[in-house]
Amino acid sequence: MRLMLKGMADEIVNTAGSRSFMPKRGLGGSQKRKQGALQRLQEAIGELSKEQRLRALEAIPERVKTALLSHMERGVRACKRAPGSGRPRAAAVHRKKGGWIAALTLVPHLKASTRCVKTQKQAVAMLGVLKRAQALAWRMVTDECHERESQGIVWALEEACRELPNSVEELSLSFCASVQTAWGRAAGSFSTSLDEALAQRALLLRSRRAAQGAQGARASEAACPESGADGRGLEAFRGAWLQVLQAPVRPRAGVFGRARPRPKALAEAQLVLEREVRRQAERRELSLRGRLQRAVRLVSDCLREEELRAARRKRQATKDYEAQLQEGRRKARQALRERKAERQTRWRWLKDPARTMEELLNFRNAVL
Repeated sequence: MRLMLKGMADEIVNTAGSRSFMPKRGLGGSQKRKQGALQRLQEAIGELSKEQRLRALEAIPERVKTALLSHMERGVRACKRAPGSGRPRAAAVHRKKGGWIAALTLVPHLKASTRCVKTQKQAVAMLGVLKRAQALAWRMVTDECHERESQGIVWALEEACRELPNSVEELSLSFCASVQTAWGRAAGSFSTSLDEALAQRALLLRSRRAAQGAQGARASEAACPESGADGRGLEAFRGAWLQVLQAPVRPRAGVFGRARPRPKALAEAQLVLEREVRRQAERRELSLRGRLQRAVRLVSDCLREEELRAARRKRQATKDYEAQLQEGRRKARQALRERKAERQTRWRWLKDPARTMEELLNFRNAVL
């Protein structure tokens, strides 16, 4: 009896099909999150030096390393952001000892600052003019070392002052070249001469490209400063950086004392350079460590969610299979009960003493 029940139940389950209890595929959103997390981890590891990369891989959990290896074997490469591209940097109004100033990055690698005013309201109004000029001038920059950008910047400032009730003379702008590199932010002093600031900017950008070329094909602005290639790149960039720090400055009229910018001597410029390189190395190490930890944590969370979803699908598949198996057994028992009732009915009909010989001989044709 039990063998008959099991055979009938298995037959019913098999004929019902296996799709109803097979594990379903994961959601697209979860897979995208996992791929994004692995991409971030690959980018974070790719920015480390060889020694740091080996230490980081030793500290990463085994399942995270396995997932990262599978991700990299699929041919997905880490893409690095191009320096100096993207949206303009945030503008701000700063409070100084003598009042308020407005400052922002007018075009890539060139900062602009207004004169010091007494009230914050005046500084905010000047900041509005600078933002409008920034919107006009930012799109005009097609080559980061273009020598005729001065005319476009002057036009943008005049157009912004024409749209808003202000004048370029009232702003009394000063400009400063500021270029971010792998060894720190190379910046000169604020000067009222736009042409001098643009010349320093072009010098720093050309030297940065030459330094990156000295690092080799694998070096970039996001490379690690502790490597030997970065040391050679810094030596190639050092001369331009020191030249900018020692360049003559045109201060605003009427500015005296500590607020008056002055060119730095060679010894002071070297101290500034070394201090910025050391600070950049410390900031970069902390930043990369934090990025790596966040990326590993994100990948671990995605893998844990994937395991939980797989466990839930497995439990649901087991429940569906058990439910179909119980349904098949119930139908098999029902069929056995119907057959037993049919046999009993026939047996009682045959044992009825009122049956004639003709009826017994023809019982197969009888309607039960």
